[in-house]
Amino acid sequence: MSMEKCYENDQALIEYDAGNQALILTWKYFVQGEKYRETLLAFYDLSEQKNIKKWCFDSREHGTIARNDQQWVANETIKRAFHINPIKTALVLSRNVFLQHSIDNVIETISTRTNYEANNDIYRIFKTREEGLEWLFEEDQ
Repeated sequence: MSMEKCYENDQALIEYDAGNQALILTWKYFVQGEKYRETLLAFYDLSEQKNIKKWCFDSREHGTIARNDQQWVANETIKRAFHINPIKTALVLSRNVFLQHSIDNVIETISTRTNYEANNDIYRIFKTREEGLEWLFEEDQ
C-alpha cells in the first residue's frame, strides 16, 4: 500500500491510496467551524476529482463534532450526492461516546432527508486504523 500525501494543514492529513481508490483523513486534534469545514471540503473535492470508492476517517484525536458542523456535514453530503453512490467508509474512533453520538446524528439527518440507510456493508466503526484499513481494502464481495 503506497500512500500519497494530498493535503496537510495544522489539523489534519489527507492521504491517497491509488491502488485501493481510497482517501484517508487523519485528524491531529479537535477542530470545529471554519477549519473543520475547510479540511472536509478539501477531502470531498479530492473524492470527486479522483473518483474515490473508499474513505477512512481516523478520528481518534478529534473528539466530538460540534452541532453546527454535524448539520454542515449532512448538508454537504447530500449536496454532493455521496448518499446516492455510497462510499465504503471506515471510521476509526477512540472510546469517545460523544463522537459516536455526533456521527450517529449526521447519519440520522442524512437518512431522514434522503431515505438513505447506512449499513454494515458500507460503513463500520473500528478501534484501530489497521482494523479499519483491513476491512476497507477487503476484496469486494
